[in-house]
Order: sequence, then structure tokens, then C-alpha cells
Amino acid sequence: MAYKVNHYIPQFVLRNFSDDNDNKIKVLDLINFNAEQKNVKKAFSQNNFYDLIEDLSEDPKKLEKLFGEKIESKMGLIIKKVNDSSESFELSRDELEVIKKYITIQRYRNPINQSYYNEIF
Repeated sequence: MAYKVNHYIPQFVLRNFSDDNDNKIKVLDLINFNAEQKNVKKAFSQNNFYDLIEDLSEDPKKLEKLFGEKIESKMGLIIKKVNDSSESFELSRDELEVIKKYITIQRYRNPINQSYYNEIF
């Protein structure tokens, strides 16, 4: 089975930290205290990250698709709105709700908490 790279920090967020559209960001390894340049496509990702979720075995991409459809696409529009604003901007109640959901999901969407997915699903 070919592997699928799953980002636990979405690429649309990481791209906001790259310079000059080169799609590279500086990443600090907190264990070795090394800083290195990484391409956004490879940073904060893991091969088959969601495949360990037993209930999703028929469609291992199901959870990533749900993140994309329900949260990431909406959050991407909000980030674009903020980035495109010249001075001030307003967020609707619905946009604030999306931000809250996104932050909550991101809190648990990482390799350390990966084992909890089987408990949740």
C-alpha cells in the first residue's frame, strides 16, 4: 500500500510562515535543539498518520477528509481574510466558532496524542 503523508499542522497554516513563497519554514527540534529549513510539504507530517484508527480502516483518509471539509477549508478562508486586511477586520460569530473548533482539534492532532484517536472513534 502506498503511503499518504498526513499533516497534523495543515499546510495552509505553515505557508504563512514561509518567506518569499519558497514554501520553506524554519523548524526547531525541541529534543536536539537544532533548527533546520523544511519544505512545508514535509514539515509537521507523518506517513499514514490516521491509519491507526481502527474504525476508519475501510477509508483511512476519512478523518483527514473530515478535517478538510468541516474545519480546515473554513479556517483557511478566515486566515486569508485576516492576512488580506489592511488595518482592521471583523469576525462573525460563525467565524469565531470555527476558530474555537480549529484550536480544540489542533490541541489533540499530533503524534503524542495519536493513540487517543482509537478511543475517540
